[in-house]
Amino acid sequence: MKVLIIALFVLLLIISLWRLRPYIIIAREFWRFMREIKDSQNAARARSSGTERLLRCASCGVLIPASRALVGRASSAIFCSRECMEKKEAL
Repeated sequence: MKVLIIALFVLLLIISLWRLRPYIIIAREFWRFMREIKDSQNAARARSSGTERLLRCASCGVLIPASRALVGRASSAIFCSRECMEKKEAL
């Protein structure tokens, strides 16, 4: 009797899952789509976060982004401003 009840329960479970299969597939596709959106947002955020190289000013030692760095006229030293460049090259 127990075996028959267990067999019926298993059969009912299989039939239920078979009937729910299309909905399970839709839910899986939805979560995959949401994960792709989240991953693309994280990738866009990482690209726009400005992970730019920092360079040290040869005169005052402050760290500046490579895009804002000035290169000295007489040497290839990096400076943060014109004042630092003129001060260092005047020495």
